[in-house]
Amino acid sequence: EAVSHRSCIKIPPVLSGPVGRDARTNPMLWEGKCANPACGKVLRNGRGMFCANFWSARGPFPACRKVWCGRCYVPMSGITFPRRELEEDEDENEDLDPELVVPSAEKDQYQKGRDGDSWVCPFQCELCHFRNVYGRDPVAESATDGNFLIYCRRASLDAMWARSSATVRKTMNVLFRNQVVAINLFGMSNPFPYREPFPLQDDFGIVAAILFLEESRRPGRNAATVQWDTSRALTSAVTNFYSSGRDCLGAQVASKDSRKFRITLCPTKSEFFERFHAGSRCRRGVNRRQDYALMPAILLGLLEILDESWEASGTTAEKEAIEDVVIYAILTYVAGQHGKFGVFSTPGIFIGTGQ
Repeated sequence: EAVSHRSCIKIPPVLSGPVGRDARTNPMLWEGKCANPACGKVLRNGRGMFCANFWSARGPFPACRKVWCGRCYVPMSGITFPRRELEEDEDENEDLDPELVVPSAEKDQYQKGRDGDSWVCPFQCELCHFRNVYGRDPVAESATDGNFLIYCRRASLDAMWARSSATVRKTMNVLFRNQVVAINLFGMSNPFPYREPFPLQDDFGIVAAILFLEESRRPGRNAATVQWDTSRALTSAVTNFYSSGRDCLGAQVASKDSRKFRITLCPTKSEFFERFHAGSRCRRGVNRRQDYALMPAILLGLLEILDESWEASGTTAEKEAIEDVVIYAILTYVAGQHGKFGVFSTPGIFIGTGQ
Protein backbone atom coordinates (compact mmCIF):
# COMPACT_ATOMS: atom_id res chain seq x y z
CA GLU A 1 0.00 0.00 0.00
CA ALA A 2 1.40 3.39 -1.00
CA VAL A 3 2.18 6.00 1.66
CA SER A 4 2.06 9.79 1.69
CA HIS A 5 5.21 11.82 1.03
CA ARG A 6 4.45 13.83 4.18
CA SER A 7 5.72 10.96 6.32
CA CYS A 8 9.26 11.66 5.03
CA ILE A 9 9.38 15.23 6.30
CA LYS A 10 8.89 14.82 10.04
CA ILE A 11 12.05 13.94 11.98
CA PRO A 12 11.42 11.19 14.57
CA PRO A 13 12.53 11.60 18.20
CA VAL A 14 15.96 10.41 19.32
CA LEU A 15 15.98 7.11 21.19
CA SER A 16 18.23 6.48 24.16
CA GLY A 17 20.63 4.31 22.16
CA PRO A 18 24.42 4.06 22.46
CA VAL A 19 26.48 7.21 21.90
CA GLY A 20 30.08 7.92 21.01
CA ARG A 21 32.08 7.63 17.80
CA ASP A 22 31.70 3.85 17.53
CA ALA A 23 27.91 4.10 17.78
CA ARG A 24 27.71 6.94 15.28
CA THR A 25 29.89 5.23 12.66
CA ASN A 26 28.87 1.59 13.19
CA PRO A 27 25.31 1.01 11.90
CA MET A 28 25.12 -2.33 13.71
CA LEU A 29 24.79 -0.23 16.88
CA TRP A 30 22.18 2.20 15.54
CA GLU A 31 18.70 2.21 17.01
CA GLY A 32 15.59 4.03 15.83
CA LYS A 33 11.85 3.81 15.25
CA CYS A 34 10.40 2.93 11.86
CA ALA A 35 9.49 6.16 10.03
CA ASN A 36 6.20 4.68 8.85
CA PRO A 37 3.59 6.36 11.12
CA ALA A 38 1.49 3.19 11.08
CA CYS A 39 4.38 1.06 12.36
CA GLY A 40 6.84 2.72 14.77
CA LYS A 41 8.72 -0.51 15.47
CA VAL A 42 12.09 -0.07 17.19
CA LEU A 43 14.86 -1.27 14.87
CA ARG A 44 18.38 -2.20 16.00
CA ASN A 45 21.25 -4.64 15.36
CA GLY A 46 21.38 -3.72 11.68
CA ARG A 47 17.79 -4.88 11.06
CA GLY A 48 15.85 -2.48 8.90
CA MET A 49 16.84 0.17 6.37
CA PHE A 50 18.89 2.97 7.90
CA CYS A 51 19.66 6.20 6.05
CA ALA A 52 23.43 6.65 5.75
CA ASN A 53 23.08 10.02 7.55
CA PHE A 54 21.00 8.57 10.39
CA TRP A 55 23.29 9.72 13.20
CA SER A 56 24.98 12.71 11.58
CA ALA A 57 24.14 16.39 11.34
CA ARG A 58 25.18 17.89 7.99
CA GLY A 59 25.65 21.61 7.46
CA PRO A 60 22.75 23.47 9.09
CA PHE A 61 20.58 20.35 9.24
CA PRO A 62 20.16 17.99 12.19
CA ALA A 63 20.52 14.23 11.77
CA CYS A 64 17.55 12.82 9.87
CA ARG A 65 17.07 9.78 12.16
CA LYS A 66 15.30 7.97 9.31
CA VAL A 67 14.94 4.18 9.38
CA TRP A 68 12.28 1.85 8.00
CA CYS A 69 11.25 -1.75 8.28
CA GLY A 70 11.82 -3.22 4.84
CA ARG A 71 8.13 -3.97 4.35
CA CYS A 72 7.23 -0.37 5.34
CA TYR A 73 9.45 1.24 2.69
CA VAL A 74 6.92 1.27 -0.15
CA PRO A 75 6.17 3.59 -3.11
CA MET A 76 4.48 6.87 -2.27
CA SER A 77 0.98 7.67 -3.48
CA GLY A 78 0.22 10.21 -6.17
CA ILE A 79 2.24 9.06 -9.19
CA THR A 80 2.41 5.67 -10.90
CA PHE A 81 5.36 4.31 -12.85
CA PRO A 82 5.28 1.67 -15.61
CA ARG A 83 6.13 -1.88 -14.64
CA ARG A 84 6.30 -5.07 -16.66
CA GLU A 85 4.13 -8.02 -15.72
CA LEU A 86 5.96 -10.80 -13.89
CA GLU A 87 4.74 -13.44 -16.34
CA GLU A 88 6.51 -11.75 -19.23
CA ASP A 89 9.40 -13.93 -20.36
CA GLU A 90 12.13 -11.91 -22.01
CA ASP A 91 15.89 -11.68 -21.97
CA GLU A 92 16.02 -8.16 -20.63
CA ASN A 93 19.22 -8.71 -18.64
CA GLU A 94 21.42 -9.84 -21.50
CA ASP A 95 23.85 -6.90 -21.38
CA LEU A 96 23.68 -5.98 -17.69
CA ASP A 97 26.42 -6.57 -15.13
CA PRO A 98 25.69 -10.05 -13.65
CA GLU A 99 26.31 -8.54 -10.20
CA LEU A 100 23.38 -6.18 -10.76
CA VAL A 101 20.63 -8.51 -11.90
CA VAL A 102 17.71 -9.92 -9.93
CA PRO A 103 17.75 -13.63 -10.96
CA SER A 104 14.03 -14.33 -10.71
CA ALA A 105 10.71 -12.69 -10.04
CA GLU A 106 9.74 -12.31 -6.39
CA LYS A 107 6.49 -11.34 -4.75
CA ASP A 108 6.13 -7.56 -4.35
CA GLN A 109 9.24 -7.03 -6.44
CA TYR A 110 10.09 -3.31 -6.70
CA GLN A 111 7.09 -2.51 -4.48
CA LYS A 112 8.79 -2.59 -1.09
CA GLY A 113 12.22 -2.53 0.50
CA ARG A 114 13.92 -5.30 2.43
CA ASP A 115 15.68 -5.32 5.78
CA GLY A 116 19.38 -4.88 5.04
CA ASP A 117 18.96 -3.08 1.71
CA SER A 118 20.98 -0.15 3.06
CA TRP A 119 24.01 -2.44 3.60
CA VAL A 120 24.24 -3.55 -0.04
CA CYS A 121 23.15 -0.36 -1.83
CA PRO A 122 24.06 3.30 -1.20
CA PHE A 123 21.01 4.71 0.54
CA GLN A 124 19.97 8.18 1.65
CA CYS A 125 16.41 8.93 2.68
CA GLU A 126 14.22 11.30 0.65
CA LEU A 127 14.69 14.06 3.23
CA CYS A 128 18.47 13.90 2.87
CA HIS A 129 18.25 13.83 -0.93
CA PHE A 130 16.03 16.90 -0.80
CA ARG A 131 18.52 18.72 1.43
CA ASN A 132 21.35 17.74 -0.92
CA VAL A 133 19.60 19.24 -3.94
CA TYR A 134 17.66 22.23 -2.57
CA GLY A 135 19.65 23.17 0.53
CA ARG A 136 16.47 23.33 2.64
CA ASP A 137 13.77 21.11 4.11
CA PRO A 138 10.70 20.26 2.00
CA VAL A 139 7.39 22.06 2.53
CA ALA A 140 4.48 19.70 3.13
CA GLU A 141 2.01 21.85 1.14
CA SER A 142 4.29 22.21 -1.91
CA ALA A 143 3.28 20.04 -4.87
CA THR A 144 6.74 20.25 -6.47
CA ASP A 145 8.46 19.27 -3.23
CA GLY A 146 6.08 16.33 -2.95
CA ASN A 147 6.84 15.24 -6.50
CA PHE A 148 10.56 15.24 -5.77
CA LEU A 149 10.06 13.00 -2.72
CA ILE A 150 7.81 10.59 -4.64
CA TYR A 151 10.33 10.21 -7.46
CA CYS A 152 13.20 9.79 -4.97
CA ARG A 153 11.39 6.88 -3.33
CA ARG A 154 10.88 5.18 -6.69
CA ALA A 155 14.54 5.68 -7.64
CA SER A 156 15.76 4.24 -4.33
CA LEU A 157 13.54 1.17 -4.66
CA ASP A 158 14.82 0.55 -8.20
CA ALA A 159 18.44 0.83 -7.03
CA MET A 160 17.84 -1.59 -4.14
CA TRP A 161 16.18 -4.19 -6.36
CA ALA A 162 19.28 -4.43 -8.52
CA ARG A 163 20.27 -7.11 -5.99
CA SER A 164 18.27 -10.21 -5.08
CA SER A 165 16.59 -10.68 -1.72
CA ALA A 166 18.89 -13.63 -1.00
CA THR A 167 21.97 -11.41 -1.37
CA VAL A 168 20.49 -8.72 0.88
CA ARG A 169 19.45 -11.20 3.56
CA LYS A 170 22.80 -12.99 3.54
CA THR A 171 24.76 -9.75 3.81
CA MET A 172 22.71 -8.52 6.76
CA ASN A 173 23.00 -11.83 8.63
CA VAL A 174 26.75 -12.10 8.09
CA LEU A 175 27.32 -8.53 9.30
CA PHE A 176 25.27 -9.06 12.45
CA ARG A 177 26.88 -12.42 13.23
CA ASN A 178 30.39 -11.01 12.93
CA GLN A 179 29.49 -7.94 14.97
CA VAL A 180 28.63 -10.30 17.85
CA VAL A 181 31.82 -12.29 17.30
CA ALA A 182 33.96 -9.13 17.30
CA ILE A 183 32.47 -7.93 20.58
CA ASN A 184 32.45 -11.24 22.48
CA LEU A 185 35.67 -12.79 21.20
CA PHE A 186 37.93 -9.82 20.48
CA GLY A 187 36.44 -6.94 22.46
CA MET A 188 35.94 -4.81 19.34
CA SER A 189 32.97 -2.46 19.36
CA ASN A 190 33.32 -1.65 15.66
CA PRO A 191 34.97 -4.28 13.44
CA PHE A 192 33.78 -2.65 10.21
CA PRO A 193 35.05 0.44 8.35
CA TYR A 194 33.73 3.66 9.81
CA ARG A 195 30.50 4.67 8.12
CA GLU A 196 30.65 8.42 7.64
CA PRO A 197 27.73 10.53 6.33
CA PHE A 198 27.49 11.60 2.70
CA PRO A 199 28.35 15.20 1.70
CA LEU A 200 25.59 17.79 1.49
CA GLN A 201 25.43 17.60 -2.33
CA ASP A 202 24.02 15.34 -5.01
CA ASP A 203 26.84 12.83 -5.48
CA PHE A 204 24.33 10.02 -6.02
CA GLY A 205 22.91 11.47 -9.24
CA ILE A 206 19.40 11.54 -7.82
CA VAL A 207 18.42 14.46 -10.06
CA ALA A 208 19.39 12.48 -13.16
CA ALA A 209 17.49 9.49 -11.76
CA ILE A 210 14.22 11.35 -11.26
CA LEU A 211 14.49 12.93 -14.71
CA PHE A 212 15.04 9.42 -16.08
CA LEU A 213 11.88 8.25 -14.31
CA GLU A 214 9.84 11.10 -15.77
CA GLU A 215 11.30 10.35 -19.21
CA SER A 216 10.06 6.76 -18.83
CA ARG A 217 6.47 8.00 -18.31
CA ARG A 218 6.21 9.71 -21.71
CA PRO A 219 3.64 8.24 -24.12
CA GLY A 220 5.10 5.55 -26.35
CA ARG A 221 4.51 4.54 -29.94
CA ASN A 222 3.96 0.79 -29.48
CA ALA A 223 2.90 0.84 -25.82
CA ALA A 224 1.36 3.15 -23.25
CA THR A 225 4.81 4.52 -22.35
CA VAL A 226 8.17 4.68 -24.09
CA GLN A 227 10.50 1.70 -23.82
CA TRP A 228 13.37 1.58 -21.33
CA ASP A 229 15.91 1.85 -24.16
CA THR A 230 14.28 5.10 -25.25
CA SER A 231 14.46 6.50 -21.71
CA ARG A 232 18.15 5.68 -21.65
CA ALA A 233 18.78 8.59 -23.98
CA LEU A 234 18.46 10.83 -20.91
CA THR A 235 21.44 9.07 -19.31
CA SER A 236 23.56 9.56 -22.42
CA ALA A 237 22.54 13.21 -22.68
CA VAL A 238 23.45 13.96 -19.04
CA THR A 239 26.77 12.11 -19.38
CA ASN A 240 27.69 13.92 -22.58
CA PHE A 241 26.70 17.29 -21.13
CA TYR A 242 28.77 16.71 -18.01
CA SER A 243 31.77 15.47 -20.00
CA SER A 244 31.70 18.53 -22.25
CA GLY A 245 32.47 20.75 -19.26
CA ARG A 246 35.34 20.90 -16.81
CA ASP A 247 35.08 17.18 -16.16
CA CYS A 248 36.95 16.59 -19.43
CA LEU A 249 40.07 17.73 -17.55
CA GLY A 250 39.85 14.80 -15.10
CA ALA A 251 43.09 13.03 -14.32
CA GLN A 252 43.97 10.29 -16.79
CA VAL A 253 44.69 7.06 -14.94
CA ALA A 254 45.37 4.71 -17.85
CA SER A 255 45.89 4.90 -21.57
CA LYS A 256 46.51 2.35 -24.32
CA ASP A 257 46.30 3.14 -28.01
CA SER A 258 43.09 5.14 -28.42
CA ARG A 259 41.49 3.91 -25.19
CA LYS A 260 41.74 6.20 -22.17
CA PHE A 261 40.40 5.98 -18.65
CA ARG A 262 39.78 9.12 -16.66
CA ILE A 263 38.61 9.90 -13.16
CA THR A 264 35.12 11.37 -13.30
CA LEU A 265 32.54 12.63 -10.84
CA CYS A 266 29.73 12.46 -13.38
CA PRO A 267 26.53 11.64 -11.43
CA THR A 268 25.44 9.04 -13.99
CA LYS A 269 28.62 7.07 -13.21
CA SER A 270 27.98 6.82 -9.48
CA GLU A 271 27.43 3.45 -7.77
CA PHE A 272 23.88 4.45 -6.88
CA PHE A 273 22.96 5.50 -10.41
CA GLU A 274 24.38 2.32 -11.95
CA ARG A 275 22.27 0.25 -9.57
CA PHE A 276 19.24 2.44 -10.32
CA HIS A 277 19.83 1.94 -14.03
CA ALA A 278 19.94 -1.84 -13.65
CA GLY A 279 16.97 -1.98 -11.28
CA SER A 280 14.77 0.27 -13.39
CA ARG A 281 15.47 -1.87 -16.43
CA CYS A 282 14.50 -5.03 -14.57
CA ARG A 283 11.30 -3.32 -13.39
CA ARG A 284 10.38 -2.05 -16.86
CA GLY A 285 11.60 -4.94 -18.96
CA VAL A 286 12.68 -4.52 -22.57
CA ASN A 287 10.20 -5.00 -25.40
CA ARG A 288 12.19 -4.78 -28.59
CA ARG A 289 10.45 -4.28 -31.91
CA GLN A 290 13.18 -4.51 -34.49
CA ASP A 291 13.28 -5.45 -38.18
CA TYR A 292 15.34 -8.63 -38.04
CA ALA A 293 17.14 -9.97 -41.08
CA LEU A 294 15.94 -13.26 -42.60
CA MET A 295 17.27 -16.22 -40.68
CA PRO A 296 18.16 -19.43 -42.61
CA ALA A 297 15.22 -21.35 -41.17
CA ILE A 298 12.81 -18.54 -42.03
CA LEU A 299 14.18 -18.27 -45.57
CA LEU A 300 13.88 -22.03 -46.14
CA GLY A 301 10.34 -22.02 -44.82
CA LEU A 302 9.46 -19.11 -47.10
CA LEU A 303 10.96 -20.86 -50.12
CA GLU A 304 9.02 -24.02 -49.30
CA ILE A 305 5.76 -22.09 -49.21
CA LEU A 306 6.57 -20.28 -52.45
CA ASP A 307 7.51 -23.59 -54.08
CA GLU A 308 4.13 -25.04 -53.22
CA SER A 309 2.44 -21.91 -54.56
CA TRP A 310 4.48 -22.14 -57.76
CA GLU A 311 3.44 -25.78 -58.29
CA ALA A 312 -0.20 -24.90 -57.72
CA SER A 313 -0.22 -21.85 -59.99
CA GLY A 314 -1.98 -22.29 -63.32
CA THR A 315 -0.61 -19.50 -65.50
CA THR A 316 2.83 -18.46 -66.65
CA ALA A 317 2.32 -14.93 -65.28
CA GLU A 318 1.63 -16.27 -61.79
CA LYS A 319 4.71 -18.50 -61.90
CA GLU A 320 6.91 -15.59 -63.01
CA ALA A 321 5.56 -13.37 -60.20
CA ILE A 322 6.40 -16.05 -57.62
CA GLU A 323 9.84 -16.50 -59.16
CA ASP A 324 10.49 -12.77 -58.80
CA VAL A 325 9.62 -12.93 -55.09
CA VAL A 326 11.98 -15.90 -54.64
CA ILE A 327 14.80 -14.02 -56.37
CA TYR A 328 14.19 -10.97 -54.21
CA ALA A 329 14.20 -13.01 -50.97
CA ILE A 330 17.39 -14.87 -51.85
CA LEU A 331 19.12 -11.73 -53.11
CA THR A 332 18.33 -9.83 -49.90
CA TYR A 333 19.46 -12.74 -47.71
CA VAL A 334 22.76 -13.24 -49.55
CA ALA A 335 23.56 -9.53 -49.70
CA GLY A 336 22.83 -9.27 -45.97
CA GLN A 337 25.66 -11.71 -45.22
CA HIS A 338 28.04 -8.80 -45.71
CA GLY A 339 26.84 -7.46 -42.36
CA LYS A 340 23.96 -5.26 -41.42
CA PHE A 341 24.02 -3.63 -44.85
CA GLY A 342 21.61 -5.52 -47.06
CA VAL A 343 19.63 -4.78 -50.19
CA PHE A 344 16.31 -3.27 -49.17
CA SER A 345 13.78 -2.42 -51.84
CA THR A 346 10.18 -2.94 -52.80
CA PRO A 347 9.27 -6.28 -54.38
CA GLY A 348 7.10 -4.39 -56.83
CA ILE A 349 10.26 -3.16 -58.56
CA PHE A 350 10.92 -6.72 -59.70
CA ILE A 351 7.48 -8.28 -59.85
CA GLY A 352 5.71 -7.86 -63.13
CA THR A 353 8.51 -5.86 -64.77
CA GLY A 354 10.40 -8.75 -66.30
CA GLN A 355 13.67 -7.59 -64.71
